[in-house]
Amino acid sequence: MSTSKEEDLRIIGGRYARRGEFPHAVLISFRPHSSSCGGGILSPLYVLTACHCTVTISDPSTYGGIFQKKSGDYSNTRVVAGTLTRDPPHDQGYQLRWVFRWMQHPQCEFLFTGEWLFDTAIIQVAARFFFNELVQPIPIPAIPYELFAAVKLYQVVQRTCHVAGWGFTAARRSDSRNAHYSNPSKYLKTLLLRLMPPYYCNLLLCEYSRYRNCIENYTLETPDRLCAKSVRLTEHARDGSVCGGDSGSTLICGGLAVGTVSYTSGCISHKDPVVYSRIDKALNFISKYYINSPDYVGE
Repeated sequence: MSTSKEEDLRIIGGRYARRGEFPHAVLISFRPHSSSCGGGILSPLYVLTACHCTVTISDPSTYGGIFQKKSGDYSNTRVVAGTLTRDPPHDQGYQLRWVFRWMQHPQCEFLFTGEWLFDTAIIQVAARFFFNELVQPIPIPAIPYELFAAVKLYQVVQRTCHVAGWGFTAARRSDSRNAHYSNPSKYLKTLLLRLMPPYYCNLLLCEYSRYRNCIENYTLETPDRLCAKSVRLTEHARDGSVCGGDSGSTLICGGLAVGTVSYTSGCISHKDPVVYSRIDKALNFISKYYINSPDYVGE
């Protein structure tokens, strides 16, 4: 087996995003730690992300542990929009905002299998974002049924989609069970994925399971989640996958925001399925904060 540096340090696919290509995408940084999540702008004051980005597990060594809100001191958490780089001062047009508060979906739950249900949260920033060609809200229809119908169709036809984030870009071991992921991307990257019907995703999660046990009647059948895996454009293309640091990033299919990154069974291969929290199943929670919703409460 080759142990060359080129093989041991594999880029986790995708390509660099173009300026203004994903104006809804934001980088959420938790300081003094170096951890981060992605998110999507809902309106000038509100951002959509993953519930697990805003909580801590009381006993992370045990699946199903009780989770708690992260510290009420939000002063060390910032949200950056309008940037392609992880270091925004080097990118013209960026907008940096500090977090005022966050709200978790009332049904957000951490399961013993290590999965999340209704993995959705909303962040309120302390000052408004100003919309321009680089900063825009995620595309959600004003009529909820339109999004629900689109998601059902996209699953059946296995629609291709895009996700963008600043997550880890390299794996230092080829053994996925013991892989160590590193090198959070300095630049916004995007990956092409294909939606899958739940039953097919279940098969892949069992076959390529990395960290979670494959269980009978896999709970992905619950209606709050979507599943997708990356698309290889050519036979010799590098593998690609969503990875750590991409949590909360928005999945865009057919010009619509359909999900937020929840978890993946591994980052090594394009065969690793990625599970998303469905936006259409959280609209009752989201609608007050989304600018195009008839229920929008404004600023």
